[in-house]
Amino acid sequence: MRDLRADVQHALESVHDPCSLQTQTPLSIVQMGLVRKVEVSAEGDVHVLLAVTSPGCTLFPSFARAASEQIAAIDGVRSVDIDMDPTFAWSPADIALPARRRREQDYAEGLRAGTVRPRAWKQDSAA
Repeated sequence: MRDLRADVQHALESVHDPCSLQTQTPLSIVQMGLVRKVEVSAEGDVHVLLAVTSPGCTLFPSFARAASEQIAAIDGVRSVDIDMDPTFAWSPADIALPARRRREQDYAEGLRAGTVRPRAWKQDSAA
């Protein structure tokens, strides 16, 4: 018998956080720590609670729609409900450790290659 919850989790792992794509460090909404809760009923009704990286995030509808489409395509899913968790205050510490390490490694390699510049404000504020 298929594990519908595992299929839903796998589908969520295929949805990328738009901000991570913009910074050229693509991470899924799962890796970013934006998936707060997943409920799957025996009848195939799926409810997902997602967070955003900042209170003013205007991209929630785009990744919520992508998540809904991925989940709806799963055999056995009857309905999909995606909601935003307005109470969760996301921080970079919520990024999954392996993904955080990969981002740090990519950043360090970019610094060495000269394709990434350190943030000037960080250097200026240390003075």
